[in-house]
Amino acid sequence: MKKQQENSLYELNKKAEIYLGQGKLEEAIAACNQALEIVQDFPPIHKTLGNIFQGMGEIDKAKEWYIKAINQQPEWAEVHANLGSLYAQEKQWQLAIKSYQEAISIKPNLPGFYRNLGKIWQQIGKIELARDCQEQALSLETQAPRVSECLKVGKNSLENGEIESAIQLTPRSANAHFQEAIKFNPSLQQKKSLYELNKTAEIYLAQGKLEEAILACNQVLEIVSYFPPIYKTLGNIFQGMGEIDKAKEWYLKAINKQPEWAEVHANLGSLYAKKKQWQLAIKSYQKAIGIKPNVPGFYRNLGKIWQQIGKIELARDCQEQALSLEAEYPQASEYLKQGKNLLENGEIEEAIQLTPRSAIAHFQEAIKFNPYLANAYQKLGDALVEKKDLHQAIKSYQQAIELKPDLFIAHHKLGKVFQEIGELDTAIIEFKLAIEIKQNSPLPYKKLGEILENKKKLDPARHYYQKAIEIQPYAWNIHRKLNQILLKQGKLKEAITACKVAIKLNQKLSWPYQVMGEIYQQNQEWDEAALAYSSALKLGTNQYTLHKNLGDVLQKKGLIEEAIASYKKAIKINPNSCWCYGALGDV
Repeated sequence: MKKQQENSLYELNKKAEIYLGQGKLEEAIAACNQALEIVQDFPPIHKTLGNIFQGMGEIDKAKEWYIKAINQQPEWAEVHANLGSLYAQEKQWQLAIKSYQEAISIKPNLPGFYRNLGKIWQQIGKIELARDCQEQALSLETQAPRVSECLKVGKNSLENGEIESAIQLTPRSANAHFQEAIKFNPSLQQKKSLYELNKTAEIYLAQGKLEEAILACNQVLEIVSYFPPIYKTLGNIFQGMGEIDKAKEWYLKAINKQPEWAEVHANLGSLYAKKKQWQLAIKSYQKAIGIKPNVPGFYRNLGKIWQQIGKIELARDCQEQALSLEAEYPQASEYLKQGKNLLENGEIEEAIQLTPRSAIAHFQEAIKFNPYLANAYQKLGDALVEKKDLHQAIKSYQQAIELKPDLFIAHHKLGKVFQEIGELDTAIIEFKLAIEIKQNSPLPYKKLGEILENKKKLDPARHYYQKAIEIQPYAWNIHRKLNQILLKQGKLKEAITACKVAIKLNQKLSWPYQVMGEIYQQNQEWDEAALAYSSALKLGTNQYTLHKNLGDVLQKKGLIEEAIASYKKAIKINPNSCWCYGALGDV
């Protein structure tokens, strides 16, 4: 299975699980069927379909899908337990007992497994065995308060902006507390995103931070032992560390799970070549070429091996094939260049017949000639966003990231798309990954601030806005967002200070004067309020509310004629405002 296919499958499975959680069972089935059209044997989809049909009360269909999942992944404790619950519903007690015992043997620390097995023993009159199970469940649950405490402290740390990776797991790290919660209760492990951790590991690898990369991989393996992308990443890490045997071990694990993974076969070939195991190296590269015959690097490296063992003619053939494929690369670059120009000119519509006036068509042609051009996928994503084809844009950005994990702009733009479609938790992951790659860009900090503000998490939102301002002090628009947070928190003096900072940055801004006017008016500081509203109006802001507010302040100051003039200006701008007529009538 190709990695791009795998990512699509995980995405479809996630969508199906969301629909299932929302009770939209038909939509969940449709998402699963899309995945099955890509590949029939994908265990997570089998499990999800089992859950769906169990929710629909179709026990036989649910059992069928759970059994399919177990046939592919025999060590999947949760599926054994789900199957056990179905057998129990049908009073097939021995099959139910066998399923729960299998689940417990795989994951012996989950209280729910013991509790459900205990209920079955009770049903068939095995009171002593039922009591043993209940006691074991209670024993395991005595650790639950520690889980809740760690999780609670972790959340507080995260909201306070204490989000550093915490390689040493210091008590002030949000990650550390979440990891401690996971340690005490393995059922919380799925809360962490495998996709996020694998990308984090790839970014660390690209930055040369190999120990940090291994730590991220180990976190994945603690959650689930079956995740081929992490096997490949670990192989790459150990190859980078020069630990050839460990690298081989992980590559072989990846291939055992995904035999059609060309890049892993090639990586394995390079390791065999380093150890002068020529026949194994040749076999690996030939396998890679058999899967992906259009990658010049595979031929070039195989040619070097032929040359090492004196097969000059075969070496020449490989080099010629590599050159032939690379001759297409300039065409890819030209299509990419033309596509960028068309995108900048707004010519983004999808050309089904690949007309020369479509940016999308040019990016697709660039990818056709060079499928490893990460920038082409990223630019294709940009064009698809302009076209409002957001789900296809997501796929393009994810492909760009797969090819180049430390491509900051792809992570940032992927985060923006997830933010737009309402998948805020996923957007947060992408923006944080973007920050890992490029810590001196204010953009992801600003976006994180917006999301957290919308989620009413004002302290962490404020933290991110302040970080953005530290990087870009003259970004008055971020000062405005920070000001909004301060107002929501009732920190009026700090809000006024923020307004004055914004005015220093750009003296033509009217909104800081308006905000200060409202604060001063609220505090009954009439002179300051009048001055602030007047300053806002001098800047050409012709809002009727400003005239109305100024009229209210002038009335409080006893300047009745001036107040009447302000109310009349407000009415002239908005003759339908009952508030303005009411205020004028009260003078």
